Amino acid sequence: MDKITSKQILIDPTKVSNHIVTLIEPSSIYAEQFKNLRTHILSAGEKKSHRLFLITSAVRGEGKTVVAINLAISIAQGIEEKVLLLDCDLRQPKVHTMLGIDVKEGLADYLSNDIEFSDLLYKTDIGRLTLLGAGTPPTNPSELIGSEKMKRLIEEIKRRYEDRYIIIDSPPVLPITDSIILGSIVDSIILVVHAGQTPKDTINHALSLLNDKGDIMGILLNRVEKTTDGYYYRYGYPSSSKKE
Repeated sequence: MDKITSKQILIDPTKVSNHIVTLIEPSSIYAEQFKNLRTHILSAGEKKSHRLFLITSAVRGEGKTVVAINLAISIAQGIEEKVLLLDCDLRQPKVHTMLGIDVKEGLADYLSNDIEFSDLLYKTDIGRLTLLGAGTPPTNPSELIGSEKMKRLIEEIKRRYEDRYIIIDSPPVLPITDSIILGSIVDSIILVVHAGQTPKDTINHALSLLNDKGDIMGILLNRVEKTTDGYYYRYGYPSSSKKE
């Protein structure tokens, strides 16, 4: 793998999803929650040398992609931190659509074909954020994610880019195996939960599967209703679940 020599891509704020609050409303209370999460991430990086984080959820619709993008942007907006955002949801990729950009080739194409990794990277104009899209939807996503080529890619990224935080948006845990596979090769896992919606048994099932494979940094409660000050939802980091 060559040194990162990514293409340039401009993010048009008028085309970005309004859920990407770190870009659309950087001074809002919502964006502030991601700054708090960024603090946790940077602290983990310093204490445990953790730089590769998997963002997942138990089921779809809990906001994992929103969290992954906002977290990546928040870190990239720092003074010196560099971020590589990987869309590893090869089934229903949403990173590029939420950012309002058109990225044709990406991870799936790299895993399926003889393509240079550096040719698929896009350096954005958001801080020090670089993006790898999911690419062309494959017919065998689990096989690609579980391939030796994927494992070698992650190991090479970790080894070669020690100055870079890597945020992975991955499919939900239930009933897809992709995140469980990825959980074994990342540094830490963050499970996104839709507050008040996701059944406790579902959360516990997802945690049990992930605990067998990786290090769970914590649970992130998304869309926490806060009626006292009129906010419909906010993003927080109120609880964690770690292996004993």
